[in-house]
Amino acid sequence: MSNFKNQEFWAIILGGSSGIGLATAKKLASHGVNICIVHRDLKQSMHIVEASFDELRNMGVDLKTFNVNAVDENGRNNIIDNLKSSIGSGKIKLLLHAISRGSLKILVPQQSIEAEFPGDIDPSIHQKFSEIDTMIKDSFAGLKKLSDDDLSLTIQAMGTSLLSWTRDLLENKMFCNNARVIGLTSEGNNKIWECYSAIASAKSAMETIVKYLAVELASYHITANVIQAGITDTQSLRMIPGNEIIRASTVFRNPNKRLTKPEDIANFIYLLCQDEANWVNGAVIPVDGGEHLM
Repeated sequence: MSNFKNQEFWAIILGGSSGIGLATAKKLASHGVNICIVHRDLKQSMHIVEASFDELRNMGVDLKTFNVNAVDENGRNNIIDNLKSSIGSGKIKLLLHAISRGSLKILVPQQSIEAEFPGDIDPSIHQKFSEIDTMIKDSFAGLKKLSDDDLSLTIQAMGTSLLSWTRDLLENKMFCNNARVIGLTSEGNNKIWECYSAIASAKSAMETIVKYLAVELASYHITANVIQAGITDTQSLRMIPGNEIIRASTVFRNPNKRLTKPEDIANFIYLLCQDEANWVNGAVIPVDGGEHLM
């Protein structure tokens, strides 16, 4: 397997101070890739974030961090100008979009529906599923409706901003040969999760954009793919109402009887950055231990 030491490659990770983004930064740094992390963290949590950044620096790579809004055009331009002047052109091996900034709200007010169980099902099974259904309803009680602004901001932050970053880096000739553009999605695009509609819309937009980018970036020798990560116990997941039920059910649903770890995704992103993966392009790739099959 290739080692990137002494090749002066850089990875830009949008949303890299925790979860999959941070795990990917650590994995790539351990193999000699210099790291640029764009993150959005409050002052009170920066001592935790800085400890993680110190860990990266101790791996012997260059690290640049920007605590700014990655969706903001001025912020994006300032970061790219900084990188262009400090590291030069043709150095970006990976652009990873791991931004987590979306609204978790319902589309319309909900009404209760009485379950009608077939008469030949054991009553104890009725009881178990009824208890789960009650837990789900309790988790979503009192949730607000999604506004037009909520939807637009979520789609931009978690979907179309990948395109903005890709185009600006390309225009500034920042990508190296055989670079990678990678977005993250989830099975919330294909299975309904309560309050997840805005994020699912954003990820659907990203998946479509990446497919078109895969074709249009081919002449630049840049590939574009989306990773559909399995249910991963991150801060973002814990923001979803009813996440306890999602996590618990996934453990039993996954063939490996565990949740996906950020390191599982980071390992695969590292593999995609190898020259041997040059022919993987325009794909939505499940990385979940077979979870999507169950």
